[in-house]
Amino acid sequence: MNLTPEGARAAQLGGPEKLQLAGRLVRGEEDINRYVRGVCYDAAAFVKFLLGNKLLHGGAGISIAQLLTTSGQGWIANLNSDVRWSYRAHIPAGSVITFRRLIDNQVFHAAIAVGMTSIRAVNGLKLGAGWSVPANLSTVLRLSPNHSARDENVFLYDNTDIVVQIQRNLASIR
Repeated sequence: MNLTPEGARAAQLGGPEKLQLAGRLVRGEEDINRYVRGVCYDAAAFVKFLLGNKLLHGGAGISIAQLLTTSGQGWIANLNSDVRWSYRAHIPAGSVITFRRLIDNQVFHAAIAVGMTSIRAVNGLKLGAGWSVPANLSTVLRLSPNHSARDENVFLYDNTDIVVQIQRNLASIR
């Protein structure tokens, strides 16, 4: 991961200070680009690292060694989850969100939930082009017409069927 000098200092903070910084990032009071330069996966992994290892569904925590040696798509296995988002359901703040295309089963984007149905991300166009402006999934995504009316977990994005996966973090966002 391409940490900035400020990001390297933040990585060494104590647990309570990391949680406070994570809260400020999730709320948009801080810009992720101040701490890490890179793609969406790096931004999501950095916030997940700050939140710690209290995970509800799938995934492993992130160590400082991983933070320094992993980047880009190398984070996908750590960020991914099999728990699918159900259309318009509340997503707890601090959850890691991944987006997977059904046609090739590939994760193509990652973000951090800010509460309700909104996320923060970088480099994701409608799915979070910049950290300062949250994207609302309930307005950006629509249910796919290619799937059963009962399947509220498949969405149409950029003319492609996708699923939204959630990795909940039990850390309290302050």
